[in-house]
Amino acid sequence: MGHHGEALPVYNHREALLVQRRLMTFLLVFSVFAVAFVLLIASVQTRQVDCQARAHAAVRVVFAHPAAADGTIAAELVAALRQRGVQAVPTDGPPAPPDGHQLNALDTTAHTLAAAGFRLLRTITGAEVLWQLRNIDSALCGSQRTISMEALPNVDYERVSYHVKAVMANGARTFLYEASVITKDKERITTFPQLQSLFPGFNVLVAPPRMLETKPIHYFTNFSADLYYDSIPMDVELRVEEWKQPNGKTMYWRIVISSSNILAERNLKEVYSILFGTVQEKGFMCSKEECGDSYDNVFLQ
Repeated sequence: MGHHGEALPVYNHREALLVQRRLMTFLLVFSVFAVAFVLLIASVQTRQVDCQARAHAAVRVVFAHPAAADGTIAAELVAALRQRGVQAVPTDGPPAPPDGHQLNALDTTAHTLAAAGFRLLRTITGAEVLWQLRNIDSALCGSQRTISMEALPNVDYERVSYHVKAVMANGARTFLYEASVITKDKERITTFPQLQSLFPGFNVLVAPPRMLETKPIHYFTNFSADLYYDSIPMDVELRVEEWKQPNGKTMYWRIVISSSNILAERNLKEVYSILFGTVQEKGFMCSKEECGDSYDNVFLQ
């Protein structure tokens, strides 16, 4: 009995050590999994923040028929906004070129870009030429696009930038991706191989070499203003643009509101509601009979 009584503490001590080692192993494994989980969550949140940051602007557009005079439109819009407590403070932008901005769309003879969901636009403003590759996607994060929009410009005299706009298409919020290259070369892209050289993602496609361009459209900014509510900036810009055919005939008026602060989209929606209602009430609203079949082309927003 004495021997058994003396061996009992040793047995308890060994069991305690075993339990302690098991507990330490469990805590170590749990700590590793906990750290890994935290790092995973942080990584996901970082990717989401980076993704959200790519939405550089939100844009809404209202179209008015060509018979509506510019002065009448601007005055009516400013008056309607003032009645709702919104002040439109005119802004002085860069000097407008005499011929405005000349816009063309280009594609191959087989409409390769359009079939792949892209548009290639060229905007000429004085001596400056802006080439833009655009694509529409319903998602801001996790785009389904399979062709890269990355540009490889000549770094000596060309500049590239990338933007994403939140726009409306067929009543749904969607996203307009664009890769922009500023140069002075009007003939930078005249063939499909030249397009592939500037945007190598299109090397995965085979297309006829010849590129065709649409008839040019000229547009002018006739009025621009920053909007304030009770002297507080709304982070919303208002522009009234006149879009013309090559012969100088007005096609339609574009009333554009935009914000580079994605958090100001609520303000944007409220202002859009006021402007849309005003244009509709005054009988200025565009129709395909008055403004053409493609006046509300989402790729041009």
